Amino acid sequence: TAKGAESDFRVCQCALPLLLPHMHRQRATMPHSLLITLLRDRNLAREAWAGCSGATNLAHCSPGSIVVEALTAKDEPQFALTAMLTPAGALHLMVGKAEVNALLARLAAGSCTSRGGDLAGDYHNGKIDSCSAHVHK
Repeated sequence: TAKGAESDFRVCQCALPLLLPHMHRQRATMPHSLLITLLRDRNLAREAWAGCSGATNLAHCSPGSIVVEALTAKDEPQFALTAMLTPAGALHLMVGKAEVNALLARLAAGSCTSRGGDLAGDYHNGKIDSCSAHVHK
């Protein structure tokens, strides 16, 4: 558990396809560009997201484990990541280095797209990676 976190639980990246349909709190969206920065730097200070109009619900999340979602231009879920929100408001990515590199490569190639946001359904139908929460055509 992170110091100052209100919950003793951590959300792991592998569980996202099953948890997302049931999560209503500790969930926020971010603009694509800000999430790319989080992916590259693995950390994001509060100052980087606090003034961003696209960072919805992040200010309402409690310190601890959260899910941050990237949205397409049509406001559809594109991919989701687990992160730790500190009491000071900084975000620390909780995703493995190999998965981050793979996701950055897919984003650069333009092959990471949404199918409407049914991540759990896509997981069970084999249209989503078994240990990741990004959706493929």
